[in-house]
Parts: sequence; C-alpha cells; structure tokens
Amino acid sequence: MSDLKNGNGKDDAFLTDLEEGIRLIIKGKKVSKADKIAAINAGVRLAGIKHKISSGETDEGFFGK
Repeated sequence: MSDLKNGNGKDDAFLTDLEEGIRLIIKGKKVSKADKIAAINAGVRLAGIKHKISSGETDEGFFGK
C-alpha cells in the first residue's frame, strides 16, 4: 500500500485508464442503461479508492460515512 501513497506512476496510469474506460462506457450511444449504471457504480468505487490513496484517511468526509 505504501507504493500507492508514494505515487510511483504505474498506479496513476492504471487509475487513469480505468477512469477513461468508465467515461467511454457512460458516453457510449449503443451502451445499455444497465451497463451505464454498472460503469457509474464502478466510477464511484474508483473515486473512493483514489480518495483513500491520496489522503490516507478513511474516517473523514463523505467516504467515512
């Protein structure tokens, strides 16, 4: 976990790739509503993960509730 907090670059690129994939699914014209909802759920989870990585605090703010 300490590698994630240090920002070694590989993890940042991976998270960026995941974000881009989620955005493509949400913006897709031929994507079903179920798949868009699944992408939104994945995006929310990804945002939570990025929050935990960047701050290290899990008990504060929105994600601590």
